[in-house]
Amino acid sequence: MKLNLLLVLLAIFGVAFGQTKSCNCIIFRLDDIQDYYVGAAQRAIMDLFKEMNVPLSIGIIANEYGTDPAMVSYLNTAINDPSRTLQVCSHGVNHEDFTNFTLAEQEDLLLTSRRLILQFTNKNVTTFIPPYNAINEDTLTALTATGYDILSSQTALDPRPYNFNNPILWHFPINAETAPDSGLENVALTPDVVYNQIMAQIQQDGFSAVMLHPMEFAINDNTINQTAMGDLQQLLSMVQSAKYPTLTYDQLKAQYSGVSVTTQPVTTGTPVTTEEATTEATSEPMDTTDVILPVSSTAKIPPQAINSSAATLGSAMLLTAFLLAILP
Repeated sequence: MKLNLLLVLLAIFGVAFGQTKSCNCIIFRLDDIQDYYVGAAQRAIMDLFKEMNVPLSIGIIANEYGTDPAMVSYLNTAINDPSRTLQVCSHGVNHEDFTNFTLAEQEDLLLTSRRLILQFTNKNVTTFIPPYNAINEDTLTALTATGYDILSSQTALDPRPYNFNNPILWHFPINAETAPDSGLENVALTPDVVYNQIMAQIQQDGFSAVMLHPMEFAINDNTINQTAMGDLQQLLSMVQSAKYPTLTYDQLKAQYSGVSVTTQPVTTGTPVTTEEATTEATSEPMDTTDVILPVSSTAKIPPQAINSSAATLGSAMLLTAFLLAILP
């Protein structure tokens, strides 16, 4: 009986241990890549990530991309640039709400999106960023049926817990964003607020994914919001100063799968303050209910990023020893 109990407990806690692994990594995700849409801001954001040596994952609206010569030329060059890390993801066909479609229709949309993106970028996408972050059970079924292996919705719509023990479909939802989740995507949050969101998700999930939209960094189609760009540069500098690894979705999957991942070296940029920016923009006041966690400037794995794996394994060992001691 003791042997059977031991095997059951090890199986249970083995799954739990796999689910609580922590990478303490950060993904930055830029949605709504498309033609003839605040192109200057789209390119400026991607250029900033290159300059600061930070990997970026981009969501392309498949049927809204491919006819803008400036964007297509820029993105093809960027995707094949060995000096930057840029992952292409699907962001739907026409930025549709997938929950309004049947299972068969969702499968068709996913296949169409992949085909169109492959046609213009020569990249076979397997990561899906659902428009509006909206998903249902049919979406999960459709993703696995069509060969996608990574989903990035948001924690409110794709709730915890997440299985990091080599699942068929990896869930890496966002829980941080550079603009408020209220439709005011042209109103940026301050770097401190976004950084606190990142810290909170790392503590809960062992990683954080941050959502950006091009319109947050644009005044109009041809004019970049320099204040918002300065805030983004400051946020990236804060992350780099704290020595958090930054990855793409594929790199995060590889990290959890035990595959060696070569990340970009940490190079701290010089933050741009609001006073230095040339264009005024409205920023949300910092939420005083958020707890600003201390930042380590030297530790490779920040001490505030709590890895619950060790605690889970320790509890499993203690409970197993106790039960084996008292049972016949």
